[in-house]
Amino acid sequence: MIRKAKITDFDAVEAMLHDFHAEKASQFSAELYDRHHFRHVFRGLLSSDRGLVAVIEEGGEVVGCMISAIGETPFAPVLVAEEIMWWVKPESRGPESLKMLDVYEAWAADMGAKIVGLSFFGKRAPAEYKRRGFSPVEQKFAKAL
Repeated sequence: MIRKAKITDFDAVEAMLHDFHAEKASQFSAELYDRHHFRHVFRGLLSSDRGLVAVIEEGGEVVGCMISAIGETPFAPVLVAEEIMWWVKPESRGPESLKMLDVYEAWAADMGAKIVGLSFFGKRAPAEYKRRGFSPVEQKFAKAL
């Protein structure tokens, strides 16, 4: 079942954030995490119509989450939704996890977004993204200072 997250889901979402970083993220992961700050942001997203935190629950356990935010582009008053993190425990990946995209896109459309963005780690975007009409727009590089 996919539902909007509650504050009581924080520990489960935080654990998935650590799993996400361990599997997907770069060398910067440990430097870019502060529990107090993330809890503040998590609460803010839950209480804002500009944020979406959705979770997948199986048998009373949270096994997946998508964190997204929406805002105007700096170039025009056009709303763009961005996925910040999408993680599903490996053993729970499948059709239900892909329904998170439907929830994300419906939320973005309801909010008036004209564009929805997805990120990925790896050399190629998942074929499912392309089947759903997403196309690559840029590749980002980072460097520690």
